[in-house]
Amino acid sequence: MSTRVVRGIPTKLDVDKLLETFAQPKENDVIMWSEIEEATGLRKGQHRFKTVVNAWRTALERDFDILLYAIPGEGLAVADANTKIDLASRKIELNDKSKKKWVERTFRVKASNLDEVRRDTQSRILTAYGAMLKLTAATAPKRLPIPGC
Repeated sequence: MSTRVVRGIPTKLDVDKLLETFAQPKENDVIMWSEIEEATGLRKGQHRFKTVVNAWRTALERDFDILLYAIPGEGLAVADANTKIDLASRKIELNDKSKKKWVERTFRVKASNLDEVRRDTQSRILTAYGAMLKLTAATAPKRLPIPGC
């Protein structure tokens, strides 16, 4: 029996600091890189900084449907409904992995919060790629039963 040695530092402590400091940021708020550095005690260029910020962004999106996007040289901004659709329409063409993620994000945006142009864009994305997601789910490998269970 082998023993797994873990040398990393858990990110939860730093993510909790960020959640405590910034709570649930409101739409169109901008959080400066320097504010994040101050809250975590990490420098922006460090690998750990990126790991913690990515974990924080994931937690905000998973728990509160808050999407943070980077503003180069400034910090992170909270996307409103229109910005989420703009980001999705640009990023959906990147590759198959991110396509699924951005289509799912597009699906979660309430159409009533969008202007007419973004509502049309959302509709086009869901029409074009929604069927792709259904097909992917339908043809995904199924879990095999475990014998004796």
